[in-house]
Amino acid sequence: MSLVQDFLDLFMLPLRKKLAAEQFEHAKLRLANEVFQVIGKVRQEYYTLQQLQQVVELRRTVLETAQLSAELAERQNQAGNIGELELVTQRGGYQQAKLELARDELQLELQRERLTRLLGLWGAQTEWKVSAKLSDIPAAEEALEHLESLAMSKRLDIAGARQEARVFAQALEVAKTSRFVGAVEVGVSRSVGPEAGIRVIGPTLRLELPLFDRRQGLIRRLEAQLRQSEKRLAGLSIDARSEVRAARLTLLSERQVVEHYRKVLLPIRERIVALSQQHYNAMLLGVFQLLLAKQAEVEGYRQYIEAIRDYWIARIELERAVGGRLKTEQQSQSNSNLPASVAAPDERLTEVSP
Repeated sequence: MSLVQDFLDLFMLPLRKKLAAEQFEHAKLRLANEVFQVIGKVRQEYYTLQQLQQVVELRRTVLETAQLSAELAERQNQAGNIGELELVTQRGGYQQAKLELARDELQLELQRERLTRLLGLWGAQTEWKVSAKLSDIPAAEEALEHLESLAMSKRLDIAGARQEARVFAQALEVAKTSRFVGAVEVGVSRSVGPEAGIRVIGPTLRLELPLFDRRQGLIRRLEAQLRQSEKRLAGLSIDARSEVRAARLTLLSERQVVEHYRKVLLPIRERIVALSQQHYNAMLLGVFQLLLAKQAEVEGYRQYIEAIRDYWIARIELERAVGGRLKTEQQSQSNSNLPASVAAPDERLTEVSP
């Protein structure tokens, strides 16, 4: 009988514990990065769902306007005021509006299912609803220099690569510390001799001398892996800075598009509708031209909503490149809500008669 303990294991235990802690931290960072990527994907799909909900509302407004135009064309044709060409044109516009509404409603339901899958919902949980509309864009953006430095300190993939380098450095330290000494086993042994009553109890010692194998191969491999991890960290840092710059340029471009719609295009569309109404009241413009101006205004708001969606998706991409959420000023939703003239069919248009 013998009881043996590797003596050097007691001295190597703190180093191995430190190495295991570094490996565990690296695993946590990898998992956290995966979670962060999933969260960003969920937010992108959520903004897309908000945009599709508002687009469906606008499509219904366009459909009601097109239906009004088609019914009006029917009555005017029966009264002999317009020909068959204009009648068929209005019918075609109405049917096209129905088709576009059906297509957008399908896209809305499919988007709900995509978001439901990402959220991991099933059963009664799938009856969730999104009542909020897209928020307006913030008043200002972060400085580029601040974002690059923020990415170096907050990105989980960079932190994971940095932690991986520490793991290899720690493993290399353990290998170098134990390369000149083999196993040293200390124990106690009890044996019984061939003659009855003879028992021998005493200490045991076994030394392993690493004459040829001093872990040169293991050390060289760890040194190469450490160099690779350091190069990987440097390359990842360069890519991260570039991604931040590219994502910010995209964000600023989308911001300019939103502001151009808000400050230039939408006021022009609204002015066209107002002037068309004045010309119609003065009998200088036909009713169908007035309805077309109204449909063009609604189409402009649809494009404006899509531009806001693209901005928020670009902002998520910038946050992904930075590695965390960006602080914004208090956001107002006044500009994202549709005006009354677009949210519902114009009362003035419903009063038009042949």
